[in-house]
Amino acid sequence: MKVETYDQGTVEWMLGRLGRPTASRYDQILTPKTQKPAKTTYRAELLAEFLLGQPIEWGSSSWTERGTDMEAEARRWYEFHTDKEVEEVGFIARDDGKTGGSPDGLVEGGGLEIKCLGAINHTLHLLEDAPAYTGQVQGYMYLTDRPWWDILFYSPNLPKLVVRVDRDEEYLKAFIPVLDDFIGQLDEDKAKWESHRNLHPMSPEIQEMLR
Repeated sequence: MKVETYDQGTVEWMLGRLGRPTASRYDQILTPKTQKPAKTTYRAELLAEFLLGQPIEWGSSSWTERGTDMEAEARRWYEFHTDKEVEEVGFIARDDGKTGGSPDGLVEGGGLEIKCLGAINHTLHLLEDAPAYTGQVQGYMYLTDRPWWDILFYSPNLPKLVVRVDRDEEYLKAFIPVLDDFIGQLDEDKAKWESHRNLHPMSPEIQEMLR
């Protein structure tokens, strides 16, 4: 595991992730329920980012912004109620640097993913026993070689829920070869089209934020 020191949400962080499959999208590489390669446009999206040299979509939704605003509050709640110190990291990458992710925190022995959802979706998780976000949290355990990951469903006005997800070796046994194949195909795509890279300048808003 390599830790890259970007502050999450910054332009440098966005540019540092370009063209690399990340844990939050691992469900678009292997479908968790069937454990078969997913049929998505994710590889095309990563190639487009690589060629353009900037994110396909810039900005965030209102719920993404809500989650970002509440994340520090949620992290403090988790530390207080679990008596665990959370280490914030910008980006963790596999040793070869070709894939990685941005966990909401590392804790002793495991890690933390924070979900600040709308009231209905938050309550749905209160009613469900099965853990969600399989690809993401199993991906973090793969990248960090840790045995468990906590998912905190946080809302200031609703019951909080911490779900402990254990490392699933059977899932990872299916996932890792598919991930490696996905990366191999993406590398071939990049090599084929690299001569056409950066034909267009960055969007004005990104150029302005980098000044």
